[in-house]
Amino acid sequence: MQTPPPTLQPYDPTRGMISCFTEHGHPGDPISAATAETLVDILLDHYEEAFRRLPVEDVPDGVDLAHVVDSGGLCVGLLDPVTNIVLNTLSFLPVGFGTNPSPPAPSGPKQREEGGRDSWRTLASISITCLLEFMRAYFGLLTQEQAGRYLVWARADLAMAVMLVEHELYAARPTPPDPGSGRTHSSLRLAATHVNYPSTDYLVWLATAWLPRERLEMLAPVLRREGSMNRLNVEDVKTILYVLRHQDDISTMPPSTTLEEGVAPVVEHTTSYADLGDGRIAYTTVSVTTIQRAGDNITSLRRPQDMESALSSYSTQSAPPVPGTTTRPLPHDSPCASVRSPDDDADACPYVRSLEMSLYSTIHGFYLKALAMLPSHAARHHLRGVLLAGHCYGPMDPVSNIIIGAVWYDANFPLQDAARPTQAHDIVDTLPMLRTVSRSLHGLVALLHATSAKKLPLHEILKYLCYAQCDLSTMLHPHLHGRWLDANPSPFAAAATAAQHPQASAFAGFLTSLAPTKLDQLRLLMMSATANDGPLSHKSLTLIYSILREETSATMIPWRPRPPKLCNAALSILTRKREAYAEQQSFIRGRIEQILQDYAVAHPSEPNYDLDFVCGAAMADHMHQRRYHVNFMAATKSSFKNTLFFADFEWAYQHQSETAVCCPLSQPYDMSRCYYGHESARSIVYPDHSIDYFSSNITCGGLDDTEGELDIDFMYFDSKRDVELAKVLQRMAKKEPSLNGRRAAWDLHDPGSGC
Repeated sequence: MQTPPPTLQPYDPTRGMISCFTEHGHPGDPISAATAETLVDILLDHYEEAFRRLPVEDVPDGVDLAHVVDSGGLCVGLLDPVTNIVLNTLSFLPVGFGTNPSPPAPSGPKQREEGGRDSWRTLASISITCLLEFMRAYFGLLTQEQAGRYLVWARADLAMAVMLVEHELYAARPTPPDPGSGRTHSSLRLAATHVNYPSTDYLVWLATAWLPRERLEMLAPVLRREGSMNRLNVEDVKTILYVLRHQDDISTMPPSTTLEEGVAPVVEHTTSYADLGDGRIAYTTVSVTTIQRAGDNITSLRRPQDMESALSSYSTQSAPPVPGTTTRPLPHDSPCASVRSPDDDADACPYVRSLEMSLYSTIHGFYLKALAMLPSHAARHHLRGVLLAGHCYGPMDPVSNIIIGAVWYDANFPLQDAARPTQAHDIVDTLPMLRTVSRSLHGLVALLHATSAKKLPLHEILKYLCYAQCDLSTMLHPHLHGRWLDANPSPFAAAATAAQHPQASAFAGFLTSLAPTKLDQLRLLMMSATANDGPLSHKSLTLIYSILREETSATMIPWRPRPPKLCNAALSILTRKREAYAEQQSFIRGRIEQILQDYAVAHPSEPNYDLDFVCGAAMADHMHQRRYHVNFMAATKSSFKNTLFFADFEWAYQHQSETAVCCPLSQPYDMSRCYYGHESARSIVYPDHSIDYFSSNITCGGLDDTEGELDIDFMYFDSKRDVELAKVLQRMAKKEPSLNGRRAAWDLHDPGSGC
């Protein structure tokens, strides 16, 4: 349930030093030798300390702990690095250890004598590869060098490195990886598989294990010892192995029926609201408490206050030396300063690219949430407005701005082609949404730039947008209600132009002159859905439509374009493109409708879903097969609330015997592993627990591929307004000799025809 947004912490403009650099900054670059060597030194420290803690001299004869460490003691997990090494090592002890111990060996202590510290170098390098792979799998926006530098700052502490990334990207509350989430499980599994770890499933389980409270109480005093007291003895090892290897009885333990000390209940909040007039909204929150089973994940052995304190110390320290040198970068040396706009080469600084990708992910999530908020059977008819004019900037929160912009455009600029009735179309590839997301970000950057007192470099604007989660409503409030009417151009006009809004001037005029009472009405209607993450009712959508029509009619400058008429060749091209798109749309919809029927049979306890519309599809070569990966919205027959789904199926009908994947995706949608590059992208939302999709190549088609005309543009072609697309069709027609010169009879003497 959505609650009123928390008060933002004061904006801190100093973040970004960790991954602000120029060398080794491109997506395909490997980690630099200096950063890798620094990480090796850190890992060698951890391995020496872990070996010191293990009871090397006291273990039964025949057990060589040094060999056991080599076999499986990766420095990977969600506890501190040394504890991760210790637990992963002990998990490889023979099954009989601790139950039938042999007497201690009479020979001297079992420890490494040859090679000393460097004898751990190979294992340290394997651990580094695994750590880097986890960071790249957990975040879709990091280069190898960035991941390495975050790990250096965190001293190879995986959980702390994740929190540092989130801190640098202005997460409201940086958190370590959730041990219960599919994202964490799949990232760990992918990392372990990457280095051919011999027991991948057990490593994932060990890092994320749920344990009853009494088992945690057995582990805590053993693993939380500090200083010279933290060396383990054989009895400690037996205790650890007992906790980790006797799991059969845990699953049968009943949930706790009463609140026990140390057991955190699950609290769900439901927020309602009331309009007090004068634009004031009163919120009321009702809490429902559910008792959960006593226990917690193994990661609870790390005290949250210790994690927060460590993050604070990491984030407030001055920049560490550049790997391999003693030089500390100065703020004015930041390569971010050379990147002035999203059109510049953002690859000049990986931090700028990470900020951009983080914002793309955030904005993409806003669009999916907006589409889910539109009532089913109406949402598909507003896809045109969402893709062409539904932008994040505006006087309300980003999701509300998207819906208002889309409905405003559909209400005031409907398709004018009388010969072709308005049709609803699906999004059968990933480029239309990718282009819309990119244009929204351009609009937000232009709006923030236009309203700032001084010319800000791009990285400062992106940092503030990450901090504000693209919500500029509070900042814009003093400038609304006509206060920008005298500005030339107005900030909203700058934003609409930068976002390539099809009616930039009219939309900017509407936003600038929107009456306060009407804005309050729109805000209240949107809150009817956003307060509880529900859909807009058809009544609310109708009222929004009426307000937007009424407010625009008095201020909109009439638009009287004179696009050239199309000749037969251009009309033929347009027809063929529409037919090809409709054929692909029909195929995808047919397959999804069949898959939904199969899903209903396989999940009889769930309601039956009907397909509403497709909101993204990608063709991918997966496991040597050509497959469709699709996001779509579906609703039950008894509700008008859409649910986002993911589907994976063969591209050809002849393979319908194969098993398709179909599953609903819950909000908030996990966009963190998406990738938004200029040459390639991964913008389909996958199930949180997926792993195969992230071990394969990123799909082709990136931001650079959205700069021209897209297939869906021809479906929404408006012969009365789309001047540029008409010119494109003319140029395409001139390249078809067989049709060139054959014009329609009504066009032969029309000087406006260009074919």
